[in-house]
Amino acid sequence: MTTLGTHDPAAMAFVYAVLRRNEGEPVSAGERAIFDKLFLPQATDGPAILDRKAASRQRAVWGLEAAMPSAEIIRQQFMFWDLTDKRTAQEVAA
Repeated sequence: MTTLGTHDPAAMAFVYAVLRRNEGEPVSAGERAIFDKLFLPQATDGPAILDRKAASRQRAVWGLEAAMPSAEIIRQQFMFWDLTDKRTAQEVAA
């Protein structure tokens, strides 16, 4: 499995696309932690968490395509995530 923490260039491109689009501000450590938890695969993530993070990334892309504000994209991810829940996206939807 590939780990894409916020130190990875591809991961940071995703973070900047969602958070900063045209603003050019640096991404804070707190924002990086949120992205690691909600979107980016980590070495310690099991299959259920990886599945949910993939679904979160897809929802974020849809939000970008719909020109949704960054804060709304992030807010919606928190609506879909109970960060203590280890079920897969399919199990949650069932």
